[in-house]
Amino acid sequence: MPRELKGWLLSVYADEFDGAVIWLLGEDGQRHRLTQLFKTTFFLSGDDLRLKDIRDELQNISSPPKTAFLSRWDLYKGMLSVLAIQVDNPVKQQKLFYRMKKTYKWIRYFDAKIPFPIRYGVAKKVFPMARCKVQVDDQKHILEIEALDSPWDMAFDLPPLRILAIEPDIDPNHATPTYLNINHEGILSNFSLSDERGLLEELQRTFDEYDPDVIFARWGDEWLFPHLFESAEKHRISFNPSRDTRQKYRGIQESTFESYGSIYFRAQQTRLFGRWHIDPKNSTMDMGFNFSMRSAIELARVTSVDVQTAARNSPGSGFTAMQIREALGRGILVPIHKRQTERYKSALDLNAADGGGLNYRPIIGLHKDVAEIDFFSMYPSIMMSWNISGETVGVQGKKTRYIPDSGVPIAQDTDGLVASVLKPLLEKRLIVKRAMKKLPKDDPQRQILQSVADALKWLGYVSFGYQGYKNNLFGNIQAHEAICAIGRETLVTSIETAQEMGFRVLAANVDSLFVQKNGAKKKEDFKPLMDEIFFRTGLIIELEGIFDWLIFTASKQNPHVGAANRYFGKFDEGRLKVRGMAQRRSDTCSWIANAEREIMDLLAKESSAAQLADYIPRVIAFTQSSLNNLDEERVPILDLVCQTKLSREPHEYKGNSISAKAARQLAADGKNMRVGQRVKFIYTHGEKTSVFAWGLPIEPNYSLVNKERYKELLLRTVHQILQPLGLEEDDLKSLVYDNRKQLAFWSQEES
Repeated sequence: MPRELKGWLLSVYADEFDGAVIWLLGEDGQRHRLTQLFKTTFFLSGDDLRLKDIRDELQNISSPPKTAFLSRWDLYKGMLSVLAIQVDNPVKQQKLFYRMKKTYKWIRYFDAKIPFPIRYGVAKKVFPMARCKVQVDDQKHILEIEALDSPWDMAFDLPPLRILAIEPDIDPNHATPTYLNINHEGILSNFSLSDERGLLEELQRTFDEYDPDVIFARWGDEWLFPHLFESAEKHRISFNPSRDTRQKYRGIQESTFESYGSIYFRAQQTRLFGRWHIDPKNSTMDMGFNFSMRSAIELARVTSVDVQTAARNSPGSGFTAMQIREALGRGILVPIHKRQTERYKSALDLNAADGGGLNYRPIIGLHKDVAEIDFFSMYPSIMMSWNISGETVGVQGKKTRYIPDSGVPIAQDTDGLVASVLKPLLEKRLIVKRAMKKLPKDDPQRQILQSVADALKWLGYVSFGYQGYKNNLFGNIQAHEAICAIGRETLVTSIETAQEMGFRVLAANVDSLFVQKNGAKKKEDFKPLMDEIFFRTGLIIELEGIFDWLIFTASKQNPHVGAANRYFGKFDEGRLKVRGMAQRRSDTCSWIANAEREIMDLLAKESSAAQLADYIPRVIAFTQSSLNNLDEERVPILDLVCQTKLSREPHEYKGNSISAKAARQLAADGKNMRVGQRVKFIYTHGEKTSVFAWGLPIEPNYSLVNKERYKELLLRTVHQILQPLGLEEDDLKSLVYDNRKQLAFWSQEES
């Protein structure tokens, strides 16, 4: 007899025997393993005679697939004649594809490498963590499945997940851990790592009895699970951290990739079946963002990739998944490789087209009553409103818009693939942001909405850059050029509008403006400007806030030029906004970052820009106290640890930079260092690049610490804050180190 289950879609994966396996976290509190037969189709394109030969040869293999000649839509080439190959199992489909790819050359393959959660989700109209209604038979085979919510719902219910947290007693990159801390439902325990057999048995017992939905393990990918699997093999113990007893784990190799000019390293991964393994230390949300389980779930829901993937992969991979899902839903062929090439341009055309975002250098110094107005998701909004997609740019349609300056056409007849992907994403993010503004700061719901907004922001953030990315299956460099050109034109229009309306533009940076006008201090004073910018550009622009005071700092290379994106200021409601300063840099040690925060918190007590200079004595006193703490060795050495990122393999460094020295020390100790990995170190005595790598067997102590180097770094940070208040670097050093000069200075100031 069929029966109905309701619950949340926890996990979906392919199985060689069962087809599709779906784990449902039921409303009844049970975890249900459900299965469903799932036929999978992929397509071949090429010479017709060659395709007929391939079809005939496939009929001679054991368990031959079904084949048929069909017509399918290619995004760039239009309707194609293709050979459809249907296999009765998704795992067998993958095996057949890889065999064919080795055998048949000069053939184009489509829909052959679709991640299974996306393929299943599109076919059944479900998605990860969807609340579902499922009809099953007595053998728990799915007869029907239906999603009861939408990935675009602003608010959605989540089930009470069973979470088991595992963490070693020490960072394994620094020293060898001695035990594991285990926490589930507030029950704390620790397991010794010295008894490998006992540890494996205890962990397996814990997994089986508690049956967690999530194993939240710090350094789980890079260290914990590789160590456990190695121990299990050595002691010949059956160890399976997955919920599915027939599947052990899926390992994914380490990788290095580049994103927006920075290199990132992703350690090897351990994915589980029937439950999630989440390692916040191997999350690419760490690209300047804090890890959030809620954000990972939101990414999974809107991209259709599983949560374990969403937690680790870059937002760019998520955006690619959204494009694939949209293409599948439309019946558009999904290639396995990008085929679009850049059209020919003359040197003049290339110079005109190949431009980035516009920066209007800030006016250095202290400013009062400044409004920051930002375009809402500027580049994604341009892509949506102008219908920019790889297949629409450079195409003349019945309805056409033209890129400023270059005059390249953009067809407006039908929604482009990218515009279709972005529309619901932008609509949801706008609703979430507006809902957040209505909630008190201490409302718990605000934090949940912030996680959702962050996830959507990351996807929008990368959607622009991915248009020119070499591996974007549907990308086209012309689309990237169009977005930049329209963005520049939009910002210029906004600056001119502000100036025409009597505002002084202090700075503009790609998608935001900082404006000031005598007598303008309230939100309503800036609304006419925003309305006019919206009228002229067609893009939503929002008031980020009004600063009581705002400080733009100077460029490090030229003290007379403002830094493009380095400032801090106090909003009229009390919060600070900080961009580009030491505390926002990943290479800053905690001691300096915390000192900068305390100084800024001190300045934030003052609302009047004219009175800020009165706080200089207190900042000087705090700086002296911080330096004294360092001299007297009261600063924990851990707070002095800096970090840098490897831009090449250790043996490829030719000079003696900080990265080179630290990497060589770790490599000499047998540690496997890779491009994109972060290397931690402390500064030691000697030249400026003398370092001691954090992670060597010898525990560093204060006899190694180059205190003068750290003092120099702290004073440089303090000077960057105080220079706009009129204090030069030499004066700062004199005041910090010479009390007599300090007394004379303040006497002069008072007079």
